[in-house]
Amino acid sequence: MLAAFARRTDALMLALDSSDDAILRQRLQRLGTPVVMMEREFSGGWDAVLTDHAGGAHAATRHLLGLGHRRIALITASADVRPGAQRVLGYTRAFAEAKREMPAGLVRCGSFDSDFAFREASSLLSPRDPPTAIIAGGIQLLAGVLRAAGLHRVAIPSRLSVVSCGDTDLAQLASPPVTVARWDVKAVGRAAAEAVLRRLDATSDAAPVRVMLESELVLRASCAAPAAGPRSRAR
Repeated sequence: MLAAFARRTDALMLALDSSDDAILRQRLQRLGTPVVMMEREFSGGWDAVLTDHAGGAHAATRHLLGLGHRRIALITASADVRPGAQRVLGYTRAFAEAKREMPAGLVRCGSFDSDFAFREASSLLSPRDPPTAIIAGGIQLLAGVLRAAGLHRVAIPSRLSVVSCGDTDLAQLASPPVTVARWDVKAVGRAAAEAVLRRLDATSDAAPVRVMLESELVLRASCAAPAAGPRSRAR
């Protein structure tokens, strides 16, 4: 497939399923075509356009800790891809900085799919001692978390605070609107296109460019201090 690309394209912009694919890395190096990685870091000397997902997860976790939450769950992608690994890093750093022990069993890594988030959130909300907050660490994961909260009749935010990594129409229009760690998705695309153009104009041995785009925490109505006592049911 990569050989076919070489015959009809001047550059590639890639978002890979894994950051540890030695065979693909070797093939890309042999291809000799300029490559820009989007939201992925892949050893091999290619340009990369990244978002500060660690900073977003850190800000979300710190906000929830500041409200008094201790049982904070994180549902995110596999740690084999950069966004998943970086969100776990930011979550962990927030607990360390607050000098709080991380709760066991509340980090669930696996997929960006909303059904994955639904299964994990349902599992988390079923036990006797559920989390009081969930961070949906991916744009599509919020839908699964909200569906699970509805199934278990857990009121947001009185019994469960929710933060989404990534802003969407669902986050804005949900009832209540959901607090998000937001970044400019269009800016990622623009920066990748600009990196491709720079690479096409540059010499082949130009140093790799690493662009990091910031994220910001946007506070809405989906977070509150954790309730005391047994979990109540939404009416």
